[in-house]
Amino acid sequence: MKTLIFKRVFVLKIIVSWLSSLISFKLLFKFSLIAWATLAFPCHAAAANETLEDEVKAAYLYKFSSYVDWPSGAFDSANSPFKLCVLGGNERFNATLKKIVQGESVNGRTIEVNQVNTLEKDPGCHILYIGIIDPQQSAVLIDTVRGSNVLTVSDNAYQGIIGFTITNNRLRFNINDAAAAENGLIISSRLLKLAVNVKKRG
Repeated sequence: MKTLIFKRVFVLKIIVSWLSSLISFKLLFKFSLIAWATLAFPCHAAAANETLEDEVKAAYLYKFSSYVDWPSGAFDSANSPFKLCVLGGNERFNATLKKIVQGESVNGRTIEVNQVNTLEKDPGCHILYIGIIDPQQSAVLIDTVRGSNVLTVSDNAYQGIIGFTITNNRLRFNINDAAAAENGLIISSRLLKLAVNVKKRG
């Protein structure tokens, strides 16, 4: 099992290294579909699918950073790290995310993955992934950081600035660009075009 997980993470590292363009992002869409039918095959289907979904989500989280602009005030200094925070994720997901971002950077900034258990108005995160299914609890957490320079990513399709959703057996996402504007973020038109649904900013 450990060998299989290592191979999956290795494959994902190769995939995310390609994701520097619109075409590359489309490759991830295709990969997320192919992976369900191939990499998951040797394992018990349910457990394998959960693991694989975590891996593809982790790859998305890293690549979202390349298609979003944060204001300069979101960073303490020119050398401050890019902080990717996880609230509600399991240990398996956190470990996978750390492996994927290892050695990577965002606009020259090193990436720091942090597990957070509580939220403040300004959590010190640039991307906040909320891996909580309960929509009411998730909504409260997202509202806590509303107005801060944080890209919120949720497992609920219509919550957060980006909400993961399964469409035609592919892991896709919706984008609330109006919420991004509230948080002072600019999302690339290339990423907006790849979303299943987009709520436009005013």
